[in-house]
Formats: sequence, structure tokens, C-alpha cells
Amino acid sequence: MGLDFTGDWKFFDNIKYFENNMQKHMSIALEVAAEIIRANVVKGIRDQKYLFAPLSIYTKEYKQKKGLSPLILIAEGDYLASFTIEKVDWDEVHIGSNHPQSRALEFGYEPKGLPARPHLAPALADSVNEVIDTLQDAFAKIFKD
Repeated sequence: MGLDFTGDWKFFDNIKYFENNMQKHMSIALEVAAEIIRANVVKGIRDQKYLFAPLSIYTKEYKQKKGLSPLILIAEGDYLASFTIEKVDWDEVHIGSNHPQSRALEFGYEPKGLPARPHLAPALADSVNEVIDTLQDAFAKIFKD
């Protein structure tokens, strides 16, 4: 007399490795998701996709005189290059800019009369579906390994 278990036990085997699989797959997925967002920020600025407040006459004249790009948020390209991704841990990735003016450009700076030119928040919104797909795919892989 005994018990006879039949069926696919692979799922239960995978449960023992859940933590390792979670860290492996989600770590990669979070980095991919962060790169999706970073790419959308850069693309949004390059393509002037977002409805930025127009440049002041002074800024237009200054940029023209210096031979800089006439595009909003672009002068020489250093701002675009400042958007980076930092992996903090398997479950934490930071994306942002260390450019001195990044906060003022995103939110505006009233004391200097600089209007907000949101580009990170709209890029996040544009990235939602692709980021969700990336994270869902990673979550599904956790149970397949």
C-alpha cells in the first residue's frame, strides 16, 4: 500500500529555486526596463516629441550666436548624455541625470523664470506598456527555469 503521485512536478521543483530565479530574471528585466525609459527620454528630447515651452528670445539669440543647436533642451549634447542607469541591487535600478540643470529643466525654476519642460515624466508614461511586458516576461521565466 502506498501513494502514487502522477503529474508534472517540475513546477514544484522550481519553487525551491524561486528566490534565485527571481533575482536572476528580475535583475535583468529591471535593467532592460530602465534602458527602455532612458532611450525614450533621449528620443523624446531629440525628436522634440514633448510639448516643451518655447525658448526665450534671449536663449534663441545666444544659441544662434554660439552655433548651438536651436532645439529645446539640446545645446551641445551633454544633457542627453547625462541620462544614466545605475544598478543598486538586483531589485533596484535608478535612472536619471546628474546634470546640474536637470531638475530645473523638468520642473521649471521660478526664481529664474525658467518654465518646466517635462521630458522624464512623459518618457516614463510612454514606456509603461513596454516596461510591463518586460517585467511580465521575466516573471513568467521565474517558473520555467
